[in-house]
Amino acid sequence: MGGRKRGQVIIMFVLALFVLVGFVALGIDVGYMYSVRNDLQRSVDSGALAGAYVFHNGGWVMGQDAPGTLRADAIDRATTFATQDPVGGTQLVNADVSFPYDDDNSKVNQIVVRVDKVVTLFFA
Repeated sequence: MGGRKRGQVIIMFVLALFVLVGFVALGIDVGYMYSVRNDLQRSVDSGALAGAYVFHNGGWVMGQDAPGTLRADAIDRATTFATQDPVGGTQLVNADVSFPYDDDNSKVNQIVVRVDKVVTLFFA
């Protein structure tokens, strides 16, 4: 009775090992994606704050149009700060800086910084 069932544990162990390795690989890849996401958020926040500081420091008054040089300086500073820190081990190449409008084409007092990065995962 005991002689025929030998070896079943090895098969079950190997199958369970494949499942566990799959979960570990998924956990590493998802953790890396969250890490890159946090790096991107940090870069965007840095760029937006740097761009907004140009308006604050330049004497801009809310409700008025920003002078062309002030707006260009804000875009340059926001782009510089957003691409300064490495994300996923490499530098970001560019950042998209914009100033949104309302539905009625009136200016909104916001600066929007967008960045993106394609990362290669370890296992997937």
